[in-house]
Amino acid sequence: MPLGLLTGEALALGTLAVRDPHVAGSWGSCPFLTITGMPCPWCGGLRSVNDLVRGDLLAAVSSNAPTLLAVVAVVAGTIAWVVVAWRAARVGGADPVVIRLQEAPAGRWAAAVLLLWCAFGVARWWAPLSWWQP
Repeated sequence: MPLGLLTGEALALGTLAVRDPHVAGSWGSCPFLTITGMPCPWCGGLRSVNDLVRGDLLAAVSSNAPTLLAVVAVVAGTIAWVVVAWRAARVGGADPVVIRLQEAPAGRWAAAVLLLWCAFGVARWWAPLSWWQP
């Protein structure tokens, strides 16, 4: 399971490296932005990951820093999971990450991350800050 997840992440990052989201309409349009005229919390996320894949860390941070941090954390976590699962399989044991995920309060963590991400998006709408804009 973790190897399949890592493969999917690599394909997604590879696709973002090939198809540039900086070109208007290359990935379609944001329905939230179209309906409300305001950027959603994830606006700039594709551009951020594209900049990261291309090695431009400063542009990635300026496009959408929370997305950048989330992508780095997910990929690092998946790589760690692949290593742990491989070691467990070598000795014939169960995958300890799956066992911990079954016991963990994942819903609370997911809710906290989404809440913070949405708070970032709301702050982008109303805060007269210019440091976050590309």
